[in-house]
Amino acid sequence: MAALSRGEPTDTSSSKAKKESKQDKQLVRQIFCRVENFGKGLKDSLSPKQKGDWKDVMLMSLSFAVYVYMSQKIVCAYCAWMSKLNQWTPAEHNTLNDDH
Repeated sequence: MAALSRGEPTDTSSSKAKKESKQDKQLVRQIFCRVENFGKGLKDSLSPKQKGDWKDVMLMSLSFAVYVYMSQKIVCAYCAWMSKLNQWTPAEHNTLNDDH
């Protein structure tokens, strides 16, 4: 009853929770904005400005290395798959291991 007579709200926990929720949302927005700005700055600093500069050469080298790596993984997977198929087939039907 004393809280009502002084004019204070009776449920301060819900108003605190709303205020904290609003602050949390604001903080998340600020973090996303900063991460976005960082990403844009990183993109601008890493993107090549003209053909043949060091960034262009590095990006082309990296993409070629990824291409070679993926190609090797595909070839290894194919070889392993063919090896397993050869192990499961009967010896008389296996044409890869014939001595003819």
